[in-house]
Amino acid sequence: MTDTCAALPDFRAHADALAASPAPASSEPASWTTGTKELSNAVVSLETSCKASDAASFEPAFERVHDVFHAVMELAGANEEHDKHGEHGGLGEHGSHEHGAHKM
Repeated sequence: MTDTCAALPDFRAHADALAASPAPASSEPASWTTGTKELSNAVVSLETSCKASDAASFEPAFERVHDVFHAVMELAGANEEHDKHGEHGGLGEHGSHEHGAHKM
């Protein structure tokens, strides 16, 4: 929780950058806008949990950021590379999916 909360400025900056970027060719513009807005909202919810030092709400808030991030990456067409190297094999950028190991 501590590491993830410390990384929130990066999470917010990356979520904001995604929201400001145009939809990739592989995505419908409306879906991209909705997805990136949901990601920004999820980061805000996580930030609220962190500021309150609320361990009970942290886990579901972090899971929401994680799930929405993957949904946005799927819209961007990045899921194939992630599935090949990441989450399911325990290798790659996400490693063992420990909190704080995520990079947006």
